[in-house]
Amino acid sequence: MPEQLESDALETKPEDLSDDGLTEQGAYPIVQPIKAALYFDSVNGFGEWRILISSRADKMLRKARRADKRVFEIMIKKIKELSRGCFSADNQKKLNGSLDIPIYEAKMTRDLRLVYQIDCAPEYDTDGEIQIIKIYGIYTHAQLDRRFWDSVSHQLARYGQEYSDRCNKRKRSRQAGQETVLPCSFPPREESALGEVSSNLELPAGAWEDIHSLLQYDVNM
Repeated sequence: MPEQLESDALETKPEDLSDDGLTEQGAYPIVQPIKAALYFDSVNGFGEWRILISSRADKMLRKARRADKRVFEIMIKKIKELSRGCFSADNQKKLNGSLDIPIYEAKMTRDLRLVYQIDCAPEYDTDGEIQIIKIYGIYTHAQLDRRFWDSVSHQLARYGQEYSDRCNKRKRSRQAGQETVLPCSFPPREESALGEVSSNLELPAGAWEDIHSLLQYDVNM
């Protein structure tokens, strides 16, 4: 049954957590030409958006590559669409109710969703920042908990209004009759202490540990 195959592809077992002899760049490997060799036959089809992939999404891609080629190809196609700034209604549906930092879901199949955020990271060869796409993971529809992603957004809001404004800014472009979104660049951001933002949402046991894990990453430029 196709839907069962999709769910099975997301069940990570201990033997699936090996790195296949490949090194990780912190919790969020950067998809660049060398890193792209993990999943992609070539870098053709990618756009201007840089992609950061969480360790969870990395494991799911590796597992799908081995277990279900059809689902794997759908995942890769979606990542390429996002890298080209194709933020259609299916590709950028807001998952959280918070207005702080939007967390989005992109529909891949009837049951699978790719969850991501527009983030900012240091820009190459400058002191400024550029928008990037940070992929948190790949989930079945039943696995999505909006309260959890509301809490992720609230925690990200601790970085301040300037960070929030940069994550929410959009630069639209129309080429060949199709509207896309280009990544915005910014001057250096002023350092500021993290704010005390808390969520009153009741979450299951262990959820705060999961949030902390998601938000800890090293961007190796």
